[in-house]
Amino acid sequence: MKPLIYIITGNQGKRKTTFVKELAALFKKDGFKCSGFYPDDSVLSYVS
Repeated sequence: MKPLIYIITGNQGKRKTTFVKELAALFKKDGFKCSGFYPDDSVLSYVS
């Protein structure tokens, strides 16, 4: 299966990081592999 790539954009303070963290948790719960980067306190954090 070809990997899917999603890019989430928006203005500052619109809960993009929260949305991505919650979405990844749902995907993982359903057995999908999720990985990527998100900003966390001015540092890029990696999720796998």
